Amino acid sequence: APGFGLYTLLLCVSVLGNMGNLFLWGGDNTVLTNESLLMNVFPENTRVTLECSSGYIKESGSEFITCSDDEWTESELICKKKDCGQPPPKPHMKFNTSEGTLFGALVRVTCEKGYQISGSSYKQCYDQGWSGRASCEIVTCDQPSIANGYTSWDSENDPEYNTAIRYTCHEEYTLIGSDTVLCDENGEYSPDQPVCNGKADALVCFTSVFLFLMLVAITDLTTTDAKVSTFSDSSAAPTVHRTQTVTTSSIPNLSTLPKGTEKL
Repeated sequence: APGFGLYTLLLCVSVLGNMGNLFLWGGDNTVLTNESLLMNVFPENTRVTLECSSGYIKESGSEFITCSDDEWTESELICKKKDCGQPPPKPHMKFNTSEGTLFGALVRVTCEKGYQISGSSYKQCYDQGWSGRASCEIVTCDQPSIANGYTSWDSENDPEYNTAIRYTCHEEYTLIGSDTVLCDENGEYSPDQPVCNGKADALVCFTSVFLFLMLVAITDLTTTDAKVSTFSDSSAAPTVHRTQTVTTSSIPNLSTLPKGTEKL
C-alpha cells in the first residue's frame, strides 16, 4: 500500500510537470492539436502532436514531441506565415500591396479613373484568404437639363463617366456656353452646362449694362465739376476799393481869368 501511494503521488507530479513543459513548448506560431489537448495523462514515451497556429503553415520539422524521462523532447516544427498571394482581380480595380501578401498584411483597394469604390477600401490576409468585399462602379452625373431648350440625352438612367451631352435651344433663344459637355470623373459636367437666353433676357442684360455705364458717367461728371469749382474759388483775387484823389491846383482860379469870361 505505501508503494502504491508513492507511485500515485509521483505519477501526479509527473503529469502536472509534463503538462507545464508541454504548454511552454507551444510557441507563438505552434499549438497543440485538439486530440492532444484532450489527453489527461502522459505516461513515459507518450507522443503528442503539434500544429501550426492559424495563419501559419508548416515549413519543416516534425509535428511530434515525446515524453521521455519526465521531459518533453524539443519541438522541431517550424511554421511560417501563410501567403495569400495577389488578391483576385476585379474589373477596373487596383491593389497596393506595399505591405506584402503574407498573413496579417493590409492591401489598399483603389479604382481606375472614372470609377468609384463600393464596399471596403482595404483587404486583409487572413487564414482563409483575403477579407473584405469591394467593387468598382462607374461614376455617373445627374440628369442634364436646360431651360428653353433640350439635350441629346433621352435615357431614364443617369449619364455615365465620359458621356458627351449636346444642348440645343428653342427658336428665338441663344445658347450661352458650350453646346457639348462631358460627364467627368467627379460626377460633374465639364464645362458647366450652358443656358438659353431669349430676346427679353438680352434686353434686360443690355438695359442693365446701359444703366451701369450711365451711372459711371454721371459720377465722373459730378466729381469733375466739384474739382473745377474748388479751383476757381481758391484762385480769385480779392476786390480792392481805391479812393480817387482830385488835385485842386488843376482847377483854374476865377480871379485870374480875363474880364468878361467869368460868366461864360
